[in-house]
Amino acid sequence: MDLRPVPGLHLETLQPVLGMPKNIPQNNQRRRKWPLNLIGPTVVRLRAERNWTQDDLVAHLQIVGDEKVTRSVVANIETRRSTVTDFQVSRFAEAFGVSMLEMFPSSVRSQGIPRKSPASGSRGCA
Repeated sequence: MDLRPVPGLHLETLQPVLGMPKNIPQNNQRRRKWPLNLIGPTVVRLRAERNWTQDDLVAHLQIVGDEKVTRSVVANIETRRSTVTDFQVSRFAEAFGVSMLEMFPSSVRSQGIPRKSPASGSRGCA
């Protein structure tokens, strides 16, 4: 299982793809019109495929190193009420036995990962 971070897959990179505003308001009372996280539906699907309860998923997440996760955290991620960190995405991927990239919707994966241009000193990919 490959748990390496995906280069270039950051919120700033995904905002234009998803049509998200660049300055997300901090006011929690304001109704949000964009996804708070991208992996919530994938977590629901992968958990259902394995016939796991949220408590089962919490146990798997704690085994792979996310000791602070609770069922409430999982529920909030699944329903997109809270954001996720890179660490959490990697732990969910490890718990489910999938790559980090597979945690994201196919619409995001199909956009490809932006590469640095050859002018910036890195080699381009074909």
